[in-house]
Amino acid sequence: MVRLDELFAANGGLVTTGQLLAVITRKALASHLEAGAIVRVWHGVYALEPPDTAGRLAALEMATGRPIVACMGTAAQFHGFDIERDSRLHVLDPGVRIRPNRNLMVHQRLGAPLRRVQGRLMTAPGWTAVEVARTVNRRRVLATLDAALRSGACSTTELRSAVTEQRGRRGIVAV
Repeated sequence: MVRLDELFAANGGLVTTGQLLAVITRKALASHLEAGAIVRVWHGVYALEPPDTAGRLAALEMATGRPIVACMGTAAQFHGFDIERDSRLHVLDPGVRIRPNRNLMVHQRLGAPLRRVQGRLMTAPGWTAVEVARTVNRRRVLATLDAALRSGACSTTELRSAVTEQRGRRGIVAV
């Protein structure tokens, strides 16, 4: 019989319900979940311990079967200028039904420029900084944009371009 830690290790730390049920019973799975030996990351995806943000994004890809694009605070975290510390994952709508919950926000952002960071697609840093700045209160706008510039993730030209592209959207006047 395959040991659970070997199963998780062989699959990058994340496994699906189907993979688990191939080696343990549904009752054993329930027992492991109740005891805290296995953690449910998303519907049908499990880990031995709560994963980091990259792991949660990978688990969401497993759950949906689609590539997931990070945006807003999640993208800001990967770009190195997340000052809001929002623990929820913020992702672009992958085209399959995903319900937002306390751990996940799904956004509609047509036309958002994308960039690959650490092997993962996400909104470009300038766009992300302006998006986040549009959602925070006026006192945090400057701090958000300053953090984006100081991190070196984007330039003032990229920020200006993102502001122009987002003209007419809610909160852009504050930016």
